[in-house]
Amino acid sequence: MLVLRRGKRQSVVIGDQITVTVEDLEDTTQGERIVGATVGLGFEMPRSISVYRKELKATRTPGPRCGRPSPRKQQQPGELVELSDVAVRLRIEVPPKVPVCHGGVSLVGTDGLDENGTATSIYRVTCHKEDRVTICNNIVIAALDFRRFVARETVPARP
Repeated sequence: MLVLRRGKRQSVVIGDQITVTVEDLEDTTQGERIVGATVGLGFEMPRSISVYRKELKATRTPGPRCGRPSPRKQQQPGELVELSDVAVRLRIEVPPKVPVCHGGVSLVGTDGLDENGTATSIYRVTCHKEDRVTICNNIVIAALDFRRFVARETVPARP
């Protein structure tokens, strides 16, 4: 299983025609949006299908590959804290007539156009931890965990 961390408005491209975008992360107990959180999305599919982070599309080489790690920015002291009672709203764009299921139930999408003007079907799916979304009966996406970076206060060094 390939696991990619995504934040709000970040996307993953599966093959060349399927895009999964994180639209929002929400605290299900409070009904409030969570700022600065990420979701770990797990992907299971045949090896012949490529998966990559959308921001790598311009640098992508042909052939089945997985996304490369992005350069790490310098972070302030802190830790990643796992969040509970969180749901992620995913926007899934697939070619027309491609089946999408959530929890074994077929979903109904809306027809539209993608950013290139190509016909597409758009599905909006709200997933909780370990929910599964199936595309084409052979691609499975799972929301594995939710995290937020919590900064620690830095204490100035004594002279």
